[in-house]
Amino acid sequence: MDGNEVLLKKIVCNEVLVIGDIMVDRSVYGLIDGLSAEAPISVFKKTGETFNLGGAANVAKNLAQMGQKVTLLGVVGNDKKGSLALSLLKELGVDQSFVAVDEKRKTTLKTRYFTKEHLQVFRADDEDTSDISSEIEEKLFLAVKENIKKFKGVIFSDYLKGVLTYSLVKRVIDLARSFGVATFADPKSKDYSKYKNCTVLKPNKKEFAAMAGLETDFEKEKLYKEGSRILKENGNEYIVVTLGKDGIAAVDGENNELFVKALEVKAVDVCGAGDTAISYLAGAYLSGLGMEESLTVANAASGKKVQIKGTYSVKKDEVFKTRSKIISRADLEKIRQAHAREKIVFTNGCFDLIHAGHVACLKEASYLGDILVVGINGDESVNRLKGGNRPIIDLENRMAVLEALSFVDYVVPFDEDTPYETVKLLKPNVLVKGADYENKEVIGRDIVESLGGNVEFIALKEGLSTSLIVKKIYEEK
Repeated sequence: MDGNEVLLKKIVCNEVLVIGDIMVDRSVYGLIDGLSAEAPISVFKKTGETFNLGGAANVAKNLAQMGQKVTLLGVVGNDKKGSLALSLLKELGVDQSFVAVDEKRKTTLKTRYFTKEHLQVFRADDEDTSDISSEIEEKLFLAVKENIKKFKGVIFSDYLKGVLTYSLVKRVIDLARSFGVATFADPKSKDYSKYKNCTVLKPNKKEFAAMAGLETDFEKEKLYKEGSRILKENGNEYIVVTLGKDGIAAVDGENNELFVKALEVKAVDVCGAGDTAISYLAGAYLSGLGMEESLTVANAASGKKVQIKGTYSVKKDEVFKTRSKIISRADLEKIRQAHAREKIVFTNGCFDLIHAGHVACLKEASYLGDILVVGINGDESVNRLKGGNRPIIDLENRMAVLEALSFVDYVVPFDEDTPYETVKLLKPNVLVKGADYENKEVIGRDIVESLGGNVEFIALKEGLSTSLIVKKIYEEK
């Protein structure tokens, strides 16, 4: 067992209260389909959408995936978005009995529009950012007051949507301190006095720069100096600053300077990384890990999150694990369950001598949903289908190339001549084939369409095929 696994073993189940702005994240995927005839703007053609928990609800989700016992306190409106948020939280086992329903407010909905390349076109926010009423605030505070003894820690997830008023924050921090309960704040405001006497203050780099009056591109020496000043002024025990690709740093009240270098990962989507960081930082610290160890866990967890597109909550056993994309058919039902609310795309092939045509088709397929699963014929299957000396490249090495493609999420081999049994187990939302199959029988179409899914055909690159490449090699020998 290596040091990182030891750290995860030390993390135990704690009762944690999350207070903050409950949001729903909606991701809309589509294509830019030319210019509008009505105005000089692009036309966005919607192809699909997903819904996830955002804000404080995403913090609660990360904590639940980490194995913590979570209670969420906040406000939703009496609307479909609020009902959806509560339903998603219930599935995770998060206690929402402290969530107030305010008839006069709307549940915050953030809608992000993405092109097929997962490039964000724009974001639309539907929300009410006014402070909650004094009646709702009192209701929330009384729920905390009556239950504070059972919590090991409190996390404030502040997105400036009106739930975390100055008055509520002060009252909860004072109450928590009187019972020896640690408090953690993930603030958006540059006014750090709002979180006076909070145990841990965790801004990101931009937020810290605003707090300290620094240029965004500051040196760590400035971070430690200004962080130490803020701690003394504000009565916090630690200030932790997430630095994105540069890692995570912290300073305590005794001027001890800590730094953990970021993992070398390819960032696909940073949305929600701050939620992941505060969740794992708090969970580790509350389990008795030192601050440097807690920073290591939080850094790794947020590094894992940014590798995955969309709002995603990192599971505890994923934190330090380099996930193999190669799975067996026995894993397919688990994959379907793990991505129950996401659109799964499936395509298959022999992928012998992988070329630019394969890469283009797979990339195009990945734009049709959230998760791309690629089926690949085993060596004997390829030989039966292609004959001669095929495959030229054995299964292990063919899978290794597919696994290296960033837009491929899973690779699953099968020994039969068709992927029918694989499709039956996976139950994908979209089945993809090359355009040359458009007027032919598509294996698995009946399964996918019976579940409400669809079959998509992708244009092939002319003049590119493994058979043509092999033929050319033999002709030139």
